[in-house]
Amino acid sequence: KKVVIKLATSYISKTQAELNLKTEVGDKTFEQIKEETTTTWENYLSRIEIETHDKVQLKTFYSCMYRVFLFPRKCYELDVNGNPWHFSPVDATIKKGVSYTDLCFWDNSRTTFPLYSIIARDEYREMCEGFINTYLESGWLPRCLTMGERGCMPSTLIDAVLCDATLKGIISKDLAKIALEGMIKHATRKAPKDAFGRSGVESYCEFGFVPIEAVEKASVNLTLDAAYGDWCISQMAKFLGLTDIADQYERRSKNYQNLFDSETGFMRAKYKNGAFRENFNPYNWGVDYTEGGAWQTSYFVPHDINGLATLFGGKEKFLNRIDELFLSPPDFNCVNYGRESHEMAEMAAANFGQCAISNQPSFHIPYIYSALSETEKTAYWTERICKEAFSPDIDGFPGDEDTGSMSAWYIFSTLGFYPFHVGDDGFVKTKPLVKSFKILGEEWKTLKTQF
Repeated sequence: KKVVIKLATSYISKTQAELNLKTEVGDKTFEQIKEETTTTWENYLSRIEIETHDKVQLKTFYSCMYRVFLFPRKCYELDVNGNPWHFSPVDATIKKGVSYTDLCFWDNSRTTFPLYSIIARDEYREMCEGFINTYLESGWLPRCLTMGERGCMPSTLIDAVLCDATLKGIISKDLAKIALEGMIKHATRKAPKDAFGRSGVESYCEFGFVPIEAVEKASVNLTLDAAYGDWCISQMAKFLGLTDIADQYERRSKNYQNLFDSETGFMRAKYKNGAFRENFNPYNWGVDYTEGGAWQTSYFVPHDINGLATLFGGKEKFLNRIDELFLSPPDFNCVNYGRESHEMAEMAAANFGQCAISNQPSFHIPYIYSALSETEKTAYWTERICKEAFSPDIDGFPGDEDTGSMSAWYIFSTLGFYPFHVGDDGFVKTKPLVKSFKILGEEWKTLKTQF
């Protein structure tokens, strides 16, 4: 016998589940729903059209497009009048408005959302509305959502997402003002629970860096991410005409300089007294760094890459260090991790030196060259990485795909431009890896002139 089952669920109530079944399925057959789903996916996948004779590249590209649109998940339901409602994990009540879940801003802020800004602006706008709803309900902007706040990754890189959406005109000024309020709150106040806000924020405000004594681990990442977040606050405040706040946070965005060790050329953890941690080894992973070591972490200053080059003694010396990064063996020490993590194994297997393209902290590293006008070197590495580390096969990613972030990196690198400093309205260029491409939508025509 053939049995046809129609199923609907709800976080709100049984009655709502019945309504969902009626409005989303109703009397439709399986084949009708399958056809509707196919149409929906065709709409998403066709937002970028590429011309290439490489069938493997074609399949890889659209596999990545598919993964980019899997997350974050909508987590709201429509009532009989079409109004959105959602279950709030903050107090287990039902609240009006949209909600989104299953994403981590530490991962997705770097590539996924900037891609949405040119191919999914309406969806991006609604996602930001959901993130701000989380702030209004919990008092804190989200860091890593799986229904409730997980807080499993450090920092508040939602700053970059909200800044990006503001400067590109995706969210309204009224929504941007609420977002800025939440950003300033976690930049200045300690949250009552570790899962919320910026870890070590009080010490960061006092010393201009997160000292070793303030947090159990990741003090270097927390400092660099906070400096970047401060720059995002400055950009938003400037956009909203809040000059004093913009100037204050522009100064704070230079705090990355406080951890730079001119002798080694790395960002290093410091004690409150300003002394660096002893027994430094740039191949040691963990403790002061998140999912990496000094090689992978030290050059995450996308908002002031020229300032970072100055610390090295100039552009040429800094680019020599990035050359060294790529040409160094993919070695690591797991003494601080206690075990070999999958990120370590993936970096070694991919073998692009100390550029662990297998994980988010290294995503921007090939583009440092382009940001400093050495586009040909960026083109060399992005082409190698795309061809050698990506495919449509079961082992087709160099590491943890992380809800679309690595797929978005491949898409940008294939098209030949990249959101190096998320939070402004431009991109850096590299060599396109396809004969031609077309991005659908009027917004692209404006953005295209800005890089």
